Amino acid sequence: MRQYALIVFCCLLNIVLKGQTPRLDHLRNQILLTQEPSQKSLLIRDLLSYYRSLSNDTLWHYCAMLRQIGGTDLENRLTSELYRVYYFSRVEKPDSAHQIIRQNLSLARPLTNKSLYLHFSYLDGYLLTKNSAYKDAVKSFLNTLRLSEAYKDTNMQVRCLNGVGWAYLEMNQPQESLIWLDKAAQLAEGDRRLTLLPLIYLNKSSCWGALSQIDSAQFYNQKSIYFSEATDDLHTMANALAIRSNIQLMHNNRMGAIQSVEHAVEIRKHIGDPYYIVSDLTNLADAYSYISPQKAIVTATEAADLARKSNLKTKLAAANIMLAQVNMLAGKYKDAATILMQTVMLKDTIYQQNKAEELAEVEAKYDLEKKDAAIQLLQKENELQDINHRNTLFQILGASLIMLSAIVGYLLFASLQRKRRRLEEKAAQEKSRLQEMIKTQEDERKRISADLHDGVSPILSAIKLNLSQIKTPEQESPCLNKALELIDISYQELRQLSHQLMPSILTKKGLTHALQQMANDLSTSKRLSIWVSSDLPDQRYSSEIEVNLYRIVQELVNNIVRYAEASEVQIQITHENKQLNLMVEDNGMGFDATSLQTAVGNGWSNILSRLTIVQGNIEVDTRANRRGTVVFVVVPLP
Repeated sequence: MRQYALIVFCCLLNIVLKGQTPRLDHLRNQILLTQEPSQKSLLIRDLLSYYRSLSNDTLWHYCAMLRQIGGTDLENRLTSELYRVYYFSRVEKPDSAHQIIRQNLSLARPLTNKSLYLHFSYLDGYLLTKNSAYKDAVKSFLNTLRLSEAYKDTNMQVRCLNGVGWAYLEMNQPQESLIWLDKAAQLAEGDRRLTLLPLIYLNKSSCWGALSQIDSAQFYNQKSIYFSEATDDLHTMANALAIRSNIQLMHNNRMGAIQSVEHAVEIRKHIGDPYYIVSDLTNLADAYSYISPQKAIVTATEAADLARKSNLKTKLAAANIMLAQVNMLAGKYKDAATILMQTVMLKDTIYQQNKAEELAEVEAKYDLEKKDAAIQLLQKENELQDINHRNTLFQILGASLIMLSAIVGYLLFASLQRKRRRLEEKAAQEKSRLQEMIKTQEDERKRISADLHDGVSPILSAIKLNLSQIKTPEQESPCLNKALELIDISYQELRQLSHQLMPSILTKKGLTHALQQMANDLSTSKRLSIWVSSDLPDQRYSSEIEVNLYRIVQELVNNIVRYAEASEVQIQITHENKQLNLMVEDNGMGFDATSLQTAVGNGWSNILSRLTIVQGNIEVDTRANRRGTVVFVVVPLP
């Protein structure tokens, strides 16, 4: 009967996977058919709430679409950023995810609707748990829980209670975890928060399994699968199937376990999360091991390769252990002799040697006790003298070593101090040279800009005035009209060149307004849209910071226009802990960030030189064959 039920369930699962889910397909069709921007934005936000059932590419696509369609609407932009955190978490880029949280948390706080602010706060604990910082994660979840209770946000209260339970489960404290998960389940069931129930029941199933309560684990596992189907939560369904396979193995239902894990892997690959794909492939290799060792080797190798490619070190260790085990079961002992197995064998050898030495010592002691009491006394006196001599020698050697270590340490410290002073002097000289060089460049830009504005511009105006006086209705001349048109074009080109050399708005109104004017000038073409935002748009900085950051952004935007084939650029300025954060993001073609280390042109070296002057740092988040590049610049403020 169980086998028939499993076959029916698998058929239903395949139908679900073909179109992902009917509900998601319906939302996608509605998005395609809807033209009105505000209604389309609501549909996209609804679709993104099913992020646990979307593949990585699909998740990124709709985040970008919401940011584009939402325009200047802050809630749409923050929602897009929110789900980009989940994307970066999936592709193992926690630094980028944390950066988005830091930049948007302060923007979301003033909103009347606090759900986005609470969700960003919750994601901090979520990322800490995924990065194994469990105690910090518990503190973060509890802090967000208090805020959720203050703002009466039941949905986020359930998330935080489940988050605390998840963190305790990862710390191998299932009893404590169940306390928090029971609270989450009671609140979700009472308030009919059905979309949160599958994950809560799944965590409870894991807790009961850790406590060896198999019937309870199976009960909550079945509930998790049921509610996962009802709410279109493919990610939780895959997790539940993986746990279900373990329960089936405990009941010696190996074929059922294999079918459960195979379907879990099918869902994982559809969603595209390597962290869980490796786990399920490892479990699948274990299930195959006693039925088809060769198939188990292929599956474990696939798990290890994916873990290595995705830099999942913990998962790689588990996959390698499984690979060694299935190779041994297949009789391939040489292949199984990995570093891990060698380590285990070495530890076993050391253990055996220690046992043999302990046995020899006991036998010698027994023989010694059988000797004459006088001989024993003499031996003990000799031993005592030897110990005293050794202690004296050790004391002398110890004092000598301490003195020698102190002398060597002092010499090393003095040498390091001298090196540090030389490096500091060299760095100061280099910074002074760069400051002087860039100051000279900026002064020359100002001079040329002023000459063009005060010298050439009046001449062009005078020429146009004289030509206009020549022109009469009776003497209409195409050549004269063309000359006047060319003078107008030359005047506009000259004005734009003068502005690029040294925009007057930078000195009058500051960095944010100058960047906004640059965006307006470059956004005249329909091929490129540039947005500039700042949490303090009228903030002024030192001329050194304003000029250098303006030139850095100018260089980055020029590179985007020339190489990235982007249609959208976002420039964002935020302030936090006495530092200025600048982010330049585009949706164009990415590139290999390591190529910057061997760049031939002057653009990248000029950026680094200007960052040296303002003591700033830069981080480039990009990858070849992937759309989208994010550049983070951090500059300390006095």
